[in-house]
Amino acid sequence: MRNSLKLAFFLSAFCLLKFMKITKNITNRLETHASSPSYGAWVLAGVAICYLGAAINTMAGWLYVISGVCLALLGVSVFLARRSLKNLVVKRAPIPPVTVGEELSIEIEIYKSHPKTCNLITSCRYPAFYFR
Repeated sequence: MRNSLKLAFFLSAFCLLKFMKITKNITNRLETHASSPSYGAWVLAGVAICYLGAAINTMAGWLYVISGVCLALLGVSVFLARRSLKNLVVKRAPIPPVTVGEELSIEIEIYKSHPKTCNLITSCRYPAFYFR
């Protein structure tokens, strides 16, 4: 009995670590090739998968509809975010060398090459952060 509990714990921990590695690989791939999903998008994807599992289990049509609507919202958000940010050019100035205790300033310039407004961009200035 005790060995089977240890085996079950080991397998569940192994599956969780494997799932986290797969999720990390997917996120890294999306960050470099497309738009990376936010935390809310991951939650919505999880809810959609849970609704889909419940729909398969109970064979209730309205649960299929809810999961389909959630997945459709995720799909639309992927294409709208990509299309909205497609024509932006981001340039970073070279970072000057600093020593310990000095402030580090990084300048980023964002240019848009089209006359339309970009709703996903906000302009803000962060105060200097000190890392110790």
